[in-house]
Amino acid sequence: MIARRDIGPVIRYPKSDLVDFPCTVGKDGMVTLHLYCPGADSVTVDAPGTALSLEKHGEYFDGEFFPGNGFIPLDIKVDGVSVLLKNLPIGFGSNHPINFLELPEPDQVIGNGKCPHGTVAMEYLDSRITGKLERLFVYLPPDYGVSEKRYPVLYLQHGHGENETVWVSQGKANFIFDSLIAEGLASPAIVVMANGMENYDLGDELYVGALDHFETFLISEIIPFIESKYCTFTDRDHRAMAGLSMGSLQTSLITIHHPELFAYAGIFSGFVQDIVNGSEKHVSKENLTRWTSELKLIFRAIGRDDPFIEYFESDSALLEPYGGSQVVKYYEGAHEWKVWRHCLHDFLMMVFR
Repeated sequence: MIARRDIGPVIRYPKSDLVDFPCTVGKDGMVTLHLYCPGADSVTVDAPGTALSLEKHGEYFDGEFFPGNGFIPLDIKVDGVSVLLKNLPIGFGSNHPINFLELPEPDQVIGNGKCPHGTVAMEYLDSRITGKLERLFVYLPPDYGVSEKRYPVLYLQHGHGENETVWVSQGKANFIFDSLIAEGLASPAIVVMANGMENYDLGDELYVGALDHFETFLISEIIPFIESKYCTFTDRDHRAMAGLSMGSLQTSLITIHHPELFAYAGIFSGFVQDIVNGSEKHVSKENLTRWTSELKLIFRAIGRDDPFIEYFESDSALLEPYGGSQVVKYYEGAHEWKVWRHCLHDFLMMVFR
């Protein structure tokens, strides 16, 4: 639903839902919003680094801003109430559906799409750990099923307030992997994405957690389920885990506790030390010695403008004496998807090689 001005012809859609293009993007990257909100008195848009009040013109509200590039989440408020507009792209964040913009990155790693594509399947697991029917997204590389070939597996986790869909819908993980496989830069592998958020209704409150049961859920249910249904290797040398932000802490905790199960860890914009509970048990000298010496790769990366960078640097100081196969990278950006896409892109080129 994003049209482009001054760069050639655009596709015109009928106004069956009484709205013209809600968003156009100029050559200079300036975004123009034209939102149909009949009966409203005010419309505001919050995006990273931007708080915009739109001007009312009849039943439409207009405004311009420069959001940068990549995945841009939007919080649109109509008369002070956050709403979801159907004429803008819809993703997931902050524990609910969100509108967003997707603007081309000058150094994007998604690829041009001109290559064989894998498949993203949805699986359902009736979990005794969570007490719910859990959904998994499973990426299968383009040549999966052509033969009886077995594949390594990457367990890939999202951040706080997100779910199992976002590495595909927002992270474009499948397209990144497709391009790397086609170019011979990554080994084909299965990628499993699970919901790492725990939600419990406590009457007047909703408990939202991430660390209480996920480790048990992954190890006792998800991994056995995947290895029983798909053509996978079942040894640690062919098993990796990675995650962004909250998912990076899950990755650290689980791979530190179980280096016998994982040979690779990817910690994207996140944490080795437990900043949620303040626990230091998992970062004992004995645990870190084993973790850094037994894993084939500990990949840690972050955006230079990430607000959590002080924790990242603290982790670097903690791990510096241990050596091992540690890789640390910095990217341009903050706590955002364009950084995490780069993290995944570079991590995929290093695992299972």
